[in-house]
Amino acid sequence: MDDYDRLRLSIQSALVGSVTDDLVAVTCSIECKHLTIEAYFEGAVGPYELEFVRGITREVMAGFSDKYTSESRCYSIQQREPQMLDFWAFLRAGATGHRRAATTGPRLVAS
Repeated sequence: MDDYDRLRLSIQSALVGSVTDDLVAVTCSIECKHLTIEAYFEGAVGPYELEFVRGITREVMAGFSDKYTSESRCYSIQQREPQMLDFWAFLRAGATGHRRAATTGPRLVAS
């Protein structure tokens, strides 16, 4: 499994049972052994939201070796429009005018 697929699987597993009513979107990227996870929330971002994103990042990083680094960020959608990194791990239906076409679909692999 390549890093991109591992990230997709890890973030989805980390989000199971963790999506709250105020979570609008989660997007991720991986480049040169560096993972970035961004979460967007409805309303103000406070200690709970910051800890939520840090916890998700810790869970994701558990599937990668010590050679990888990470950063996590969270934003209020009132202050910043959600922007997709490599892919949407979670995007609430109707979130801030984004269309389903903006998400990445499954990667096709020739067999």
